[in-house]
Amino acid sequence: MRKALPILIPAEKERVLNKVVEEPFNLIHNIEGVHLFCFAYDSLDAKNRKLLIKNLKGKTNEILAYEENEWAFLILVKILQATDDTTLIKKTVLSEINKNVEEIFNLKHYTDLMSSIYSPKCDLIEKHIPGYQKNPENLSKKDDAIRRAELVEYTIHEIVNYLSFNLEATIKNPATSKFVFQVSKAILD
Repeated sequence: MRKALPILIPAEKERVLNKVVEEPFNLIHNIEGVHLFCFAYDSLDAKNRKLLIKNLKGKTNEILAYEENEWAFLILVKILQATDDTTLIKKTVLSEINKNVEEIFNLKHYTDLMSSIYSPKCDLIEKHIPGYQKNPENLSKKDDAIRRAELVEYTIHEIVNYLSFNLEATIKNPATSKFVFQVSKAILD
C-alpha cells in the first residue's frame, strides 16, 4: 500500500489517508504500517495532521513500549520532525512522555525518540526504513532550529530532574550515555 499511495487515483488516496488519520495506532504493528504512516503523514495537510495527532493521544508511552515491532516509535519521530504546531505536540506526545520519564527513560526507543529532538542530524526514519525518502516540501515549515528549541525547552526540565537522581546509571549504560551527552550539550547551548 505504501508503494501504491503516491500513484493512487485521488479518491482512493483520500480514502487511505482518511483511514490513517482515523486509526493511526493500527499502523504500528509492522514495518510496512510504519512506512505507510510516514508516507501518509507527508501527504496530509495541517488540519488532518492535527486530527491524527489527537487520535494518538494517550498512546505515546504504549508506542514506545511496543516490543513486537521495533520500528513503532518511528511514527512519533515523524510527528516530531514534520509538525509545525509545537504547542499541539507538547500537549499530546511530549506531555505524556514528561509525565512518565522515570518509567520510560530506559525503554529501548525513548532515547532514540528524544534524540530526534536533541540531535539536529538525527535521521532515524531514513536509517530504519529502507527506501524512505522524506519530501522536503512536507517537513515542518517552522525553522528546524526554532522547532527543536521549543521542544527541548519543554522536555529538558523533566529529563534533567530524572538525571539528577540517576546520572551514574545512565552514563554507564551505552544505550543512554549518548543521549545524556546530547542533553548536556543542549543545556550548554
